[in-house]
Amino acid sequence: MVEIKHKSTRKFLLRIEADGLQGLKLAGSQLPGADLSGLDLTGSDLSNSDLRNVKLTQSKCEGTNFEASCLSGASLDSANLQKANFVDTVIQSATFVGANLRSARFRYAKLNDSDFHGADLSMAELRVNLPHAVLVEVDLRAANLERANLIGANLSRANLTNAKLGQTILALAKTEDTIDARGRRLQSSKRPAKQNSWWKFW
Repeated sequence: MVEIKHKSTRKFLLRIEADGLQGLKLAGSQLPGADLSGLDLTGSDLSNSDLRNVKLTQSKCEGTNFEASCLSGASLDSANLQKANFVDTVIQSATFVGANLRSARFRYAKLNDSDFHGADLSMAELRVNLPHAVLVEVDLRAANLERANLIGANLSRANLTNAKLGQTILALAKTEDTIDARGRRLQSSKRPAKQNSWWKFW
């Protein structure tokens, strides 16, 4: 028996007659505020679910399907989310600090104001809206950021080596010590804002 409780009230939200949650079909679940921290959800289907404010810290979600779900306000810090599917999700003001997101798919997702500090997003599909996102010290090597909206994002000390940046919008982005797509470290600058945007160097 697997029991899922609310992270604050400890009220039972779901009981499942199973030994674990790996590979389960849980599409359409209503689990706002659920405590899923540390659980193994590898390969599970949580598409079209209400996962607002859930706690998924240190969870195992490799290949998990979150497509078209709402994860706004969720905490996914230090979670293993390799190859997870976040296509068409709403994930506003969520945290992915230190998460493993290698090869994760975020196409059409809304990621406004989310915090990815120190996360691994190498080879991820990120053709999305990421305005004001925190991408400090993020590994973005070989990530696909074509046409992504990164207005006002903080990319300080991020690694963008071999990233795809065609038509990426990077106006007002912070890029102190960022490594660009050609593997060059960008120098900190205090020049006036009228100077050319750094993305023009690609």
